[in-house]
Amino acid sequence: MKQCKLTQIRVEALKPRRRDYVIRDLEVSGFGVCVYPNGRKLFFAQAQNRGRRRQKSFGHFPALSLDEARHMARDFIAPMCEPVPASVRFEEVGETLLERYARNWKSRISDGIWSGAT
Repeated sequence: MKQCKLTQIRVEALKPRRRDYVIRDLEVSGFGVCVYPNGRKLFFAQAQNRGRRRQKSFGHFPALSLDEARHMARDFIAPMCEPVPASVRFEEVGETLLERYARNWKSRISDGIWSGAT
């Protein structure tokens, strides 16, 4: 997956390959274009909120311009971005992070290495 600043000229210049591939935009996080082997180019956006990933396609190029697709992607992604209130303390964020992702981490403390025995 390659990332670059998508422009109208760059999208026009994308060539089809044997397999479909994705180019992501550096300007709008989560926005990109998928190029299919038949030459069709589809604009899409992906966003994640509370561990749930959402993806939406907006339309094919050139029927839909890059600027219109980018605007639609911003409208799709914006509600999923939760602003953090200024009153939230670091400790609360850390606790939430540990609760949410603890199942994904492995403990490095094993076999009594940290038991204090020398």
